[in-house]
Amino acid sequence: MNTDLVKYYALRAREYEKIYYRPERQAEISQLGQFLKEEFRNLNLLEIACGTGYWTQVISETAKSIVATDINPEMLEIAQSKSYPNSNVRFLISDIFKMDNLKGEFEAGFGGYIWSHIPIQDLPRFLNKYQRKIKKGGKVIFIDNTHLPDYSTAIVKQDKYGNWYQKRKLEDGSSHLVLKNYPEKDFLLKILKESGKNMKCQKLKFYWTISYETI
Repeated sequence: MNTDLVKYYALRAREYEKIYYRPERQAEISQLGQFLKEEFRNLNLLEIACGTGYWTQVISETAKSIVATDINPEMLEIAQSKSYPNSNVRFLISDIFKMDNLKGEFEAGFGGYIWSHIPIQDLPRFLNKYQRKIKKGGKVIFIDNTHLPDYSTAIVKQDKYGNWYQKRKLEDGSSHLVLKNYPEKDFLLKILKESGKNMKCQKLKFYWTISYETI
């Protein structure tokens, strides 16, 4: 069974966006889209782990500019094939734990469905790197999945750090052990207290969001 998360998403790239079209999630997907478009209106944005560019395309409708990054060329190939009428998006391959090739400072940052895939023990290191790319007082938003037993893939393992893992199968028949955490509000507020102020959490049925200003 594959345990390499980067390889898993490279293999999943072509089938990834099916998750956005599940009927029961459409209302919340639309709500999140409107929320992000308003929050990032007229801002210069750094998007990490942009994947296939689903949210990049949505946010590009109102953002001033976006530098959208991902570690997977397979994901970026799909993202770059989409239409961005405002011509305000630039794509780069970048590792969220390094970001050395990202120059300058951004007014805002966004990460969609990446928080849950970052090992708990590595969150401080990640946040330290990310914060350096966003100007003081800049806006950062993360969105991710909530855990619902009737909808979420079952948790099959928990490690010594408290990370959860799911067993997933792709359309090619391959099996993968995927790190997938579902943090509670108190945990998010605690780990982000050194990074931001004016934090706002929103919990929907299928998704959660947290936004804050960098300090």
